[in-house]
Amino acid sequence: HAVSEAALDATFRRHERLSGEQKTAIERIAGPARIAAVVGRAGAGKTTMMKATREVWELAGYRVVGGALAGKAAEGLEKEAGIQSRTLASWELRWNRGRDVLNEKTVFVMDEAGMVASKQMA
Repeated sequence: HAVSEAALDATFRRHERLSGEQKTAIERIAGPARIAAVVGRAGAGKTTMMKATREVWELAGYRVVGGALAGKAAEGLEKEAGIQSRTLASWELRWNRGRDVLNEKTVFVMDEAGMVASKQMA
């Protein structure tokens, strides 16, 4: 889900407090790779970074949604990063019913991916 330099620059101007590491991470996860991962300790600023990344993707015309194994994590992703989120079980149920299907203009953010079984992640 590659985005333009202009979208990155505009977002970085709005989020002047982002660290160099956060900006580098945003550039990588908003790059052309289909799958990207961010790993960081609690309090490292991952949620702040994801809020800015959501803005970059939306500027580029993508719909950004999120999921997590636990409801609390999904709620946190929505509240703190502004990413419409549900539990993975809720997403699976909707997809099985043909609703909210992901497409090439959708970015799916998975919070706490290390807690998710590989079968469910697939």
